[in-house]
Parts: sequence; C-alpha cells; structure tokens
Amino acid sequence: MTGLAVAAAASCTLDECLENASECKGQECLDANTLATSTGDWWCKCTGGASGTALGAPAECEYTYGGCAEAENRQVCEASGQRCVAGTAGDAGDWRCACVAPAKGAPQSRGAAVCGLDECRDACLTCARAGAGEMDPCTLAGQECYDSDVSPAALSTWVCRCTEGVGEAPLAPAACQDGECVEGGAAWDVCRGAGQVCIDDDVAQDTWYCQCASDSTERALLAAVAACGVNECEATPANADVCRAAGQVCKDPDTRLESTGDWTCVCPGAGSVSAVGRAASCAVDECLVAANRAVCEARGETCTDPTAAAGDWNCTGVQLLPRGEDDDGCSFWACWWWLLLLLLCCCCCVILALLLFVRRRHENPDEDDWKNNTDFKATAEDAEGLEMEDEARAEYKEGAGVGRQESSKSLLYGQSEGGASTPSDAV
Repeated sequence: MTGLAVAAAASCTLDECLENASECKGQECLDANTLATSTGDWWCKCTGGASGTALGAPAECEYTYGGCAEAENRQVCEASGQRCVAGTAGDAGDWRCACVAPAKGAPQSRGAAVCGLDECRDACLTCARAGAGEMDPCTLAGQECYDSDVSPAALSTWVCRCTEGVGEAPLAPAACQDGECVEGGAAWDVCRGAGQVCIDDDVAQDTWYCQCASDSTERALLAAVAACGVNECEATPANADVCRAAGQVCKDPDTRLESTGDWTCVCPGAGSVSAVGRAASCAVDECLVAANRAVCEARGETCTDPTAAAGDWNCTGVQLLPRGEDDDGCSFWACWWWLLLLLLCCCCCVILALLLFVRRRHENPDEDDWKNNTDFKATAEDAEGLEMEDEARAEYKEGAGVGRQESSKSLLYGQSEGGASTPSDAV
C-alpha cells in the first residue's frame, strides 16, 4: 500500500498484482481498482495470441493463431515460469517466451528467456522499494542496497550495507559501527605503513585486511598485510603495446614492487626467444601459422620451414611462392616459363635433326634404294616410251611430207610413159 499526505489523510493505493502476479502462471495480472478499499478484484488475462480472462485465478486460454497454439511450444515457456507470446499470424514457427512481472528480461525467440528480479531496483511486493518510483530504505538511511540473488524465484534476499563503518542487515537499514579500520587505529596503521588500504566489512573482531593499491587486486588474509605486486605489462599499457606490435607477448617475471624495468617481450612458440624492455628478435617458424599448415595438410604433405627468412616454408620440399600463386603453388614465371623454354628446345632439336638427315641424303644417296624403287622404274619406263613415241611421230611427219610432194609433182607434170596425165588434161 502506498500514499502520502501532509496534515491530511493520505489517499492510499494498493496494486494487488504486486502480491498475486505469480498466481496467474505466466498470464498477465491486472488490478481493476488500485484503491486501498478495493480488494479481491485482480484478475488474470491470456496473452500471446490467446483470449480468456479469470478473476483471481489463471484463465483458460484459447489460442487462435501463431506458434503458441501448439501445446509443446507453450510448455517450453511455462516450464520456466514464463508466458508464450505469438508472433506473425499463420506462422507456427514465430513464437517467443517472455518474462512474467515483476521479473524482467528480453523475450527469447523459440526458447526460454533469461529473466531476473533485482529487489533493490525493481518494484514488487518483496522488493526494497515499496512501489515504483519510491526510494528504498537503504538509500534513505545513507546505505547501499544489495540483492545477493536476482533469480525470479529468490525473494526477500536484499540487504542494507553500511557505506561508512561496518554493518549489514537484511530487509532493513543496518546498525553501522566504526570497525577496526578506523583512522588512527592499529589495523589502519598496519596497512597504511605498507602503502595499502585497510578494509573491514565484518563487525566481528580481527576480520580486517589490507588490500593493495588500485593497480592490483591482491589482498591479504585476515588481519595481515597483502603481498602486493605490480605487473608492468598491465600497469603500463605502453609496454604491452611494444610487444604486441611485434606479434609478441609481454610478461613481467617479477611483480614485486621493488622489481621494476624487468618486463620482457616473448616470441610465440615453444622455446621462445625473449628480450627485456624491448621487442625480441624472433626466429619465426612459418609452419606455426595455421593457414600455412593447412595448405600442406590438404595435399597430405608436411610443412617445413628451413630458415628464419620469410616466405621459404615448404610442403615436403616443394617451395611455395609468395602471394599471386595459382592453385598448384606455381606462378606463371616460375613454372610455365620453364615449360615453354623446354618446348622450344625440343622443337629446335627436331628441326636440326631433320636438316642433318636431308643434308646427308643429298650428299650420299643410297643407289640401291633408287634402283629398287618400283615407282621410280615405272616413271622411267613411261618417260622412255613417251620419248620413242615423239621420235616416231616426228619421222612419220617427215615421211608424210616427202610423199605428198612427190604426188603433187606427178599430178602437175604427168609422165610421158604409161599414158600419164599431162598438166593440160588435169585442167
């Protein structure tokens, strides 16, 4: 119940859902009338694509669409004390679990959400704040409110802690005491003398302890000085940056306060080289790089790095070339140039051999081959026959010409004997 008035009766309100929300079993709890005089009028309402209400008890919900219409989906949410909320109508896979008030948390799609209840910050019946917007009693007393368990099922787990002095109390302001670390006290002197801070968070005797400065989280056992140290790689980021820029790790082998300037840069890998106060000169094994090993392992080979030089790692003796390689690890100028040169050499050898062969045949022909060649014989016989035919044709033409001349003479002049014709008879 909340309400406040000055010199008059207050108008008190009472939201019954702060106490009865869990009774709705994942449904929405509503209080129709929050006046203090109106009680027993809270009710539960179905949500997430379902319809139904009930007064003072969980409602019988009727799911008309979405993934919450499936019983197995609703059971996922209800098993965690949450409610099922449907998404897009007609999409059976669009559903999520939502926290039930007063617990808070982001809804989770198709699974239980992560819900919490911080009784120092949230508003609930058991919370430190009686109602939303009100200040908790711890803060009002100048103390700190702390909830040690923020799970929705853990209720009334908040306490008030003293900010000045020592003391703690559950569900109410604590009675604070000075404690053993009061300034000028024996415990305070011990810690201050060691350059540390005295802390006493328990009202019991001899529960104080010394804690190192802010650059260290070391603390001592009860009633003792802490063994403080400073890690120079953490306390001075510039030291770590020197090593990180070289791909190395910064380490401080001795973190005692009196040991300074001994931070080192350590090379990666087993048996690594290191250097004090600077980056080390590392002999890098390029086969330690996962990508390089993967290239060799994909071929069923072993990665080896013969020297500390960059880019000379190999797969079973086959040197891999820098970036710009083809899929077989062979660039154009490194492999195909040699193949082209080899092909040209082979062509030159063939041409030279042919030239030598032709020259030898021309200078020393094989007579037996020429004589035994039947094609050559046939060609020679044909040539001889053609030559004889040409001579016969010439003789025929010559003889035929002489015969025609003699016949012409006989016809023109005739002959005196034998009744031969005379030229006049011929006319």
